[in-house]
Amino acid sequence: MMMQDGLILACIIVAIHWLADFVLQSQWMSLNKSKNSLALLTHVAIYTTVWFAAGFFHFTGWKSLLLFTGITFITHFCIDYVTSRLSSKYFAAGQSRRGFMVVGFDQLLHYIQLFLCFHFLR
Repeated sequence: MMMQDGLILACIIVAIHWLADFVLQSQWMSLNKSKNSLALLTHVAIYTTVWFAAGFFHFTGWKSLLLFTGITFITHFCIDYVTSRLSSKYFAAGQSRRGFMVVGFDQLLHYIQLFLCFHFLR
């Protein structure tokens, strides 16, 4: 039963990340976060708000929830700051394979942060 619970939690984390990072990211945010700090901050604020709401149902205390929220905000901002700038340069240069490699690495880093936080801060 424990393995099934972990698998269900992993699927929920992936789904919430997809919603927060892609579905709720506007065209303006996605096109401008690589060159406009307000676009990036808006995206990260929305992303973190979704995780705060979701984390409310998982974490057992306010300290864990607020620590998770803070870690999520800071790491998401730092990851996207670097990867959005790097991937946009590759895409603009017609190097789409490298651009998508950066996007994939971006996602890997986000999942590592989320899974580690959910594991250690519960």
